[in-house]
Amino acid sequence: MKTYKQFFEDNYVKFLDPDSGKEVKLRASDAFVRDVLLKQTDKDDKKTRVLDSTSYLQKILKQGQNTGVFDSDDDVNDRDVRIFFNFIKDAVPRNQLHSFLKQLPLKSLQDRLKQALASSKIFNFTDILDTTCDPSCQFADSLKKHPKVLLIRPASDRYATRGAAGPGEAFLAFMFSGAKPQGAGDLVLGDTYVELKGKGGRVGKKLDLNKSKLLKSYFQQGIKSVLDDQTALKIANTYDNMAEFLNAVAGVPNLDEKDQSYFSSLPIDYLSSEFSVYRDLVQLIGPIQMKHYFNQIADFQILAVYQGQRIIGFDRNTILSKNSDELRKMFISSGVDFKPKTEKGLAYDESGFGIHI
Repeated sequence: MKTYKQFFEDNYVKFLDPDSGKEVKLRASDAFVRDVLLKQTDKDDKKTRVLDSTSYLQKILKQGQNTGVFDSDDDVNDRDVRIFFNFIKDAVPRNQLHSFLKQLPLKSLQDRLKQALASSKIFNFTDILDTTCDPSCQFADSLKKHPKVLLIRPASDRYATRGAAGPGEAFLAFMFSGAKPQGAGDLVLGDTYVELKGKGGRVGKKLDLNKSKLLKSYFQQGIKSVLDDQTALKIANTYDNMAEFLNAVAGVPNLDEKDQSYFSSLPIDYLSSEFSVYRDLVQLIGPIQMKHYFNQIADFQILAVYQGQRIIGFDRNTILSKNSDELRKMFISSGVDFKPKTEKGLAYDESGFGIHI
């Protein structure tokens, strides 16, 4: 049974009065919305270009269906449709709302998002949206008023309990006219497949937990650990170079060719000079696990890390072309870091470290 608050919210209809052009908010029953409002024809005057709220909802529903956010059984009564409607309505100036919705899908928005993701720099995706109006939309401000819009899932993942899309994936597909692909990645923008990692998204897959336990034995206090002299001496007496050490503790079956060649040339003393703090070593092992992860899932072009409105993209080929020390420095300079989700007795679980911005 709905609470009074839910009933009160669910049975409000917002629309533009076709005579005054002003927004009107009235309480209405579900029966009225279904049997009366939906049967009204569009009041699209070519001079005033005013559409009633039902036509706006229909346009949003169609965009959602085309991008996989809604399915064919959804209709304008669905709460997620209304959430997107209210979000857009509060972001776009009233005199531009009709034009904005009529232009969906906006290919220019998709192109600009792809360009920004290729820059390897953190940006706010609402900044792209805010510049679609003249002089300005207010999508960033509207998102503060309607945070639930980021929680909407694609229709295909609506009832999934595992492996479902993360918060914001459906939003990006809807606003930038993408879709959730059938195969590789989490988002497809035209011909570009994107693997999305939300806050703390994992970068490992089927890692060796015996190697995790070995790493934990050297850094027993986890993220707060500092490599003491006795442990450093023990490691130095066990491994001849950094490649041997990383092959033993990073969790992957073997370092890739670039890492094997690079780290074989570094003496084991490089560990204590550069990574005496466990937090710093995580920034090196994270990219090793990531490259191994890339070779176990279907191809995609861009890895994007996001949190809220902030997002950064990295080209897959760029990542695979570098050794993990280069990647460590690139991620640090870009504002990206790795953090462990530790378990008792382990340095990392089989899904590896989480990635953050």
